[in-house]
Amino acid sequence: MFLNELLWSFLFIDFTVSTVVFVVVGGGGVAVVVVVIVVVVVVVVAVVVVVVVVIIIIVVVVVVVVVVVIVVVVVVVVVVVVVVVVVVIVVVVVVVVVVVVVVVVVVVVVVVVVKILKDFKGMKLAVERSRL
Repeated sequence: MFLNELLWSFLFIDFTVSTVVFVVVGGGGVAVVVVVIVVVVVVVVAVVVVVVVVIIIIVVVVVVVVVVVIVVVVVVVVVVVVVVVVVVIVVVVVVVVVVVVVVVVVVVVVVVVVKILKDFKGMKLAVERSRL
C-alpha cells in the first residue's frame, strides 16, 4: 500500500515536471512571455534589493562618519578648553608671584633708604654737635 502511494507520487511529480518543461519549452509564445515576465520580475526585485542594501550601507557609513566627526570635535574642544584653562592659571600664578616679588623688593628698598637717611641725618647732627 505504502509503496503504491510512493510510486504514484513519484509519477505525479514526474508528470508535473514533464508538463511544465513541455509548456515552457514547446508550449508556444504564451509560455515564453510568462517566463520572460517572471525573469524580469525576479531581476527587478533583485535590483531593488541591491539598491536598498547599498542605500542602507551608505546611510550607516554616513552616520558613522558624522558620529566620529562629532566625537573628534568634542575631544578637540575639550583639549583646547583644558589647555586654555591651564595657561590662564599659569599666567595668573606668574603674575601674582611677580607682583609679590616686586612689592617685597620695593618694601626692602624703602626700608633700606629710610634707614640710610636716618643714619645720614644722625651723622649730620653728630657733625654739627661736634662743631659746637
